[in-house]
Amino acid sequence: MKRFHSRFLYTYTIKISSENVRSVFCAAHMFLMDDLVDTCAEYIAENLNPSNALGVLEFARFQLCTKLIDLASKFVRVYFSEVVQTDDFLNAEPETVS
Repeated sequence: MKRFHSRFLYTYTIKISSENVRSVFCAAHMFLMDDLVDTCAEYIAENLNPSNALGVLEFARFQLCTKLIDLASKFVRVYFSEVVQTDDFLNAEPETVS
């Protein structure tokens, strides 16, 4: 995390990917980097799909990110017939899908 923090502070650039977006989001949230939090949330939203929607919803709830909570909740409702066919649905906590 220190490497991320110092690199970002000096260059104000970071490459966000599906592999690092949650870690970057958490670090940005911890260091109160609201613009970077928003950028990560937008990246997550743009990559939302039936196979990751419940994981995104759980992550958003844990991070208290209301924008992502609302978006992921709506996505799950709209694409519920596809979401229920995923492994995440079978392994989800009841409160996640309620």
